[in-house]
Amino acid sequence: NKQLHLRLSDNTAGCILGFVAAIAYTVHNVLMKLLGSSIANDSSLPPVPAFQQHTVYCLFLFLSGHLYCRIQGRSALGNKRSLLLVRGLLFAISSALGIYALIQLPLQTSRVLSMTSPIFTALLAHAALGERLPPTGSLATAGSFCGVLLVAQP
Repeated sequence: NKQLHLRLSDNTAGCILGFVAAIAYTVHNVLMKLLGSSIANDSSLPPVPAFQQHTVYCLFLFLSGHLYCRIQGRSALGNKRSLLLVRGLLFAISSALGIYALIQLPLQTSRVLSMTSPIFTALLAHAALGERLPPTGSLATAGSFCGVLLVAQP
C-alpha cells in the first residue's frame, strides 16, 4: 500500500493557491453584484444594500483572522497596532467603496477599476518608500492606466 507524496515547490503551491483565490474572488464578486441588484432577487425582496454586504464580509474576515491568530498563538492586534489599525481602516473604506462600485457599475467596469491598485501601488512605493521604478515599469504603468481608461470609458 504505497502512498504518493507529492511535494510542490513554494512557488508552484503559491501559484495554485493564488489561482484558486482568484476564482473564489470572482465568484464572490458575482454574488455581491447579484445581491445588490434586483436581477436575481425575488421581486418581493429588495436588493441587499452595500453596507450590509460589507458588514457580513468584514465579520467573516475578522472571525477567520482572529481564529488564525489564535491557532498561531499570536495577538490579533499585532505589535505595530497604530499602523495596523490605520491599514484596517483604509481596507474597510476601500472594501465598502469597492462593494458600492460593484453594485452601481457593470461588473466588468468595476473589476477593471479595482485592478488599478497595482498601478497606484507602484507609484506610491516609488514616492513614499523610494523603491526604484525602472523605465520599463513606468512604461507598463502608463500602458496599464491607458488600458483601464479604454475599458472603463469614464
